[in-house]
Amino acid sequence: MKTGAKTGVNSVAKTGLRGALTAAAPPLVAGLAAILLLAAWVGAGAAGRARTVRVTDGVILVGTGAAPAATGAYFRIENPGDVPDELIDVRVDFDRPDATPAHLTTHEHTGEGATETGRPKVVNQLTVPARGRLVMSPMGEDVSIPRPGRLIPGQRVDFILTFRNSGDIRVTATAVSPTDLRDALVATVFTPSETGEDDGN
Repeated sequence: MKTGAKTGVNSVAKTGLRGALTAAAPPLVAGLAAILLLAAWVGAGAAGRARTVRVTDGVILVGTGAAPAATGAYFRIENPGDVPDELIDVRVDFDRPDATPAHLTTHEHTGEGATETGRPKVVNQLTVPARGRLVMSPMGEDVSIPRPGRLIPGQRVDFILTFRNSGDIRVTATAVSPTDLRDALVATVFTPSETGEDDGN
């Protein structure tokens, strides 16, 4: 009698366990399939992939006076990747032992219309958005260079731009006078759509 009762209990337990496993199987299979699909998605690069940014040769403004206190350089940086990158450092190769390191700056604007002014502010980094671009300008982001020394229009100056993901990229900026700055920016840094001009397409 006791043996039969024990057998019945075991049978019920096995049946219950089998039922529980059967009920749990679909969620487990679905979860495993989701994990495998996610792994394949990440492996294929669909989850986002960093790519090296592209930097166009830029322009550097010729300062006024024999020993200008500072000047600015402007570049166009494009990020073809799915992950934002950050410009974190700039070095200027003036071949001078007393050359001052460059600074990354942005401008804080106050006022409106004719009274609007932009005050430069030194920042630690400038973001280049994923599948986007960073276009430097005198009233936006730029590279500020204290004590640049005397520059001559047409002179070419080497820069090393350091990015968090893309590493070091060497580029060149051509010195231009204040009167030629806008035309030089349009030719090298801006595109027609960013200047409000028709590109003819």
